[in-house]
Amino acid sequence: MMAPHSDPRVAQKRVWEGYARAGQAAFSGATIGIPTESIAFAGLDTAVLISIDPAGAYRGWIATGDEDAVPTMIEHHKIFEVAFPYGSAQAVAAGQGEVVALEVVGDPGRRG
Repeated sequence: MMAPHSDPRVAQKRVWEGYARAGQAAFSGATIGIPTESIAFAGLDTAVLISIDPAGAYRGWIATGDEDAVPTMIEHHKIFEVAFPYGSAQAVAAGQGEVVALEVVGDPGRRG
């Protein structure tokens, strides 16, 4: 299990509205802050809520120097590593950023 983000500035930002593609068992391509006119173009069909959660099944990336930014590259933990040619552990060890555990759930209060 992954610990929550170590930077308290990021840990305070617990929930974001976003969009994702709904799959059979999981969401993919979850994105925070996408412009409204780009949602359909990106194939994002479901409104979601994304939150930092140590037990979450999703992973996101926060780059070094962008600790105040929202997580990017949000994917289910089973495919998250494909974004890193040498694995996320190597990128973290090189000081490039930090992996955060996330929960992504559908948001019935908004339309995708």
